[in-house]
Amino acid sequence: RGAATSVDTLRVRGDDNSRIFALSAGGAGAVASGSSSGGSGGGGGSGSSAIAVAGSVSVNVIKGVTSADFAYSTAALDTGDARVTARDHSLITAAAGGLSFSFASGQQGSSTALAAGVAAALNIIDGGARAGVSNAGLTWADGAAGDLTVQADSAQKIGAYTLAAAVAGAIGSQGSGVAGAGAGSGSVNLIDASTEATVRNSTVDTGMGSISVLAADTSEIQVLAGGIAGALGFSSSGTAAGIAFGAAFAVNIVGEEGTNSVLAEVSGSRVEGGGDVAVDAQSAATIYAL
Repeated sequence: RGAATSVDTLRVRGDDNSRIFALSAGGAGAVASGSSSGGSGGGGGSGSSAIAVAGSVSVNVIKGVTSADFAYSTAALDTGDARVTARDHSLITAAAGGLSFSFASGQQGSSTALAAGVAAALNIIDGGARAGVSNAGLTWADGAAGDLTVQADSAQKIGAYTLAAAVAGAIGSQGSGVAGAGAGSGSVNLIDASTEATVRNSTVDTGMGSISVLAADTSEIQVLAGGIAGALGFSSSGTAAGIAFGAAFAVNIVGEEGTNSVLAEVSGSRVEGGGDVAVDAQSAATIYAL
């Protein structure tokens, strides 16, 4: 806070380029085998069972508002432009995978195989960008001209990629073979950010220059989720069963109710300039999910 005079250019800038790159993976494998045995006095049977479970979880959070403010100050410029800009370009890229394998073989007996693979990711960006001129005076010298730009830009991005696979096989000759496989993957992704560019309770005179107050939200969520399951049950005589399950889900939210706004505003201020005066707010958030 204070006064500045005879300034050629004025720059007030806030940038957030936070980055999170996360990779999580889980793998499991199981093999069981048995065969019958017998002597002169008799025989025996065999039963085999194999169980494999694999899972991975990724939780990633970026929080914080990026601000640039020219407040409770005065500046008189001889030449040049004045720019007050705030940018939030936070990025989360997360990949999670789970792979499970199970195989069981029992001759003249019963075989059981179970495999499960799970992958999940939770990604949250809670921030935003705010650029403002408030309770301030900003003028250019007589005969001078310059442009004033107050700009807030939110371009957060989340990329979430999850994949789970499970394979199960059971072979029981002259017996009963049971195989089960389950695979599921998914992610929950949230971008919650307010974007504001404002001139409030201030006096601005750019001479012959222009005035631009701009706010834009171009947040983006990209999601890929997949689940693969395979099951095999074989029995030459008796009962054979094979079960397979595959599922994928994604929950994607850009802005919770009442907390995600895009605002460009000039209020309670005296604004003069010989050029164009633009006050513009744009919301162009996108979600791509497969």
